[in-house]
Amino acid sequence: MNAYQPQSYGIEAYLDLLQKWVESAFLVSTAENRLDLNATWLLLASSICGGDQQRLALFGAEIGKLALTGRGGDPPTHAFRRRLSELVAAGIQEGFLSIAMRDATTQAISLNHSSLLDQWAQLAEAMMPTNMRFSDRGDTPPSHVVYGPA
Repeated sequence: MNAYQPQSYGIEAYLDLLQKWVESAFLVSTAENRLDLNATWLLLASSICGGDQQRLALFGAEIGKLALTGRGGDPPTHAFRRRLSELVAAGIQEGFLSIAMRDATTQAISLNHSSLLDQWAQLAEAMMPTNMRFSDRGDTPPSHVVYGPA
């Protein structure tokens, strides 16, 4: 049986993790929750936009559209997908990038939603564990590698 699960890592897995966390952690949506979540998304966006105000504006625009459709506080998944895909196209390995974003999100949550950090950590480890198995060649057994804090 193949231990590698293609949906476990990558941009889509990271975006699924964000959405599932919002849905499970914020059962009751309040104006304060939505503002805090939007601040979290903009903090993460600024970390991957490198000071590019045009790219950052795409995140703000999507956050505004989500608010208008009654989904305020949801992650701006289209903007994240677009920017993360640009970074992959520029040569950053997608699995590495998704785990780096998972870790950056952990830091952002610790700043803006510290009471929900344990819930995030449990969901993140269940959906995108830092314990990965991989092989450079398809005909060799995968080695065991741990990414992130030991």
